[in-house]
Amino acid sequence: MSELVRSLNERPGLTCVQSHKAFLDDDTLDYDVVHFQWPEAIFGWNADCTAKGLQQLNERLSYCRTRGIQLVGTVHNESPHVLANALSSRLYDCVYRNLDAFVHLGHASIPAMKATGKATHSARHCVIPHGNYDVFRALSSGEAIDITKRKRFTLLCFGAVRKPAEVKLICRVADALAALGGDLVIAGRINSGSRRKLRYYQMQAPLFVRRNIRVIPGKIPDERVAAIVSDSSALLIPRIDTLNSGNVALGFTFGKVVMGPDIGVIGEELSRRGNPVFTPFDHGSLKAAVLDTIRLANTSLGAENREYAATELAWENVATQHEDLYRSLLARAL
Repeated sequence: MSELVRSLNERPGLTCVQSHKAFLDDDTLDYDVVHFQWPEAIFGWNADCTAKGLQQLNERLSYCRTRGIQLVGTVHNESPHVLANALSSRLYDCVYRNLDAFVHLGHASIPAMKATGKATHSARHCVIPHGNYDVFRALSSGEAIDITKRKRFTLLCFGAVRKPAEVKLICRVADALAALGGDLVIAGRINSGSRRKLRYYQMQAPLFVRRNIRVIPGKIPDERVAAIVSDSSALLIPRIDTLNSGNVALGFTFGKVVMGPDIGVIGEELSRRGNPVFTPFDHGSLKAAVLDTIRLANTSLGAENREYAATELAWENVATQHEDLYRSLLARAL
């Protein structure tokens, strides 16, 4: 979220601080608004959420409410997929039940969040899109990365592959591509765990027996992202039950057609922009989406996606909408 913080701090009369430590440890907490992006970040991404930590969080949220500090949260997930245990679920509940406003990345997110019962009836809901990824152009090392080894149509799956069902979906897409002379590249971590467990082989084996799948393993350094995405033909979002994906904005930023599941905000944004969507594990739907992706990659859709990302998803535009929300909440609280 550093791009949002940067854009907000460029505005006169507005100071934005990005720090979970300031929220937890600052005695005065002299802020008008506290905005949570990811509840997991409150205690550090790699830290365990403890009962003591939750108690401290509840006390800080209560303190904010007595001080009239407005609490805002962006809905990236309805529930955690990092630190996914009972306490981290309570962490989400604790934050969401105290919010004065929810920022949704698309309209489909609003009923999904209301259905969880975590939002109070008085909470405000607004839609502000995910910003673009122009920052990766600025960070680029300029290194040329050839992921289209055989100069064939190459579908890029960028980021972590989290579960066996996503591997299964990726393999079905790869099989459809193989019949059409295409390849699939995974650039990111495959969360397969220990070799001693069945999950490891469920995640790894199906990928490595397919000749048209290539894996660039591990977290991709920021300076290599632009080159990898730019060298692909199109992007695949392999999620099966996820509300949002930053890869929609990532693909659009680099002028790519993006193929993804017709679920949540992912399906909403892709469909609205004319990009291919599919029903996960429906063979006919997947095959049709692959065919559409190959066809659309040779049209002006990629350029239209890039223009949309450069204008509607520009961080200056996203920051303006956030500032308007913050000021309207403060005005309502007077």
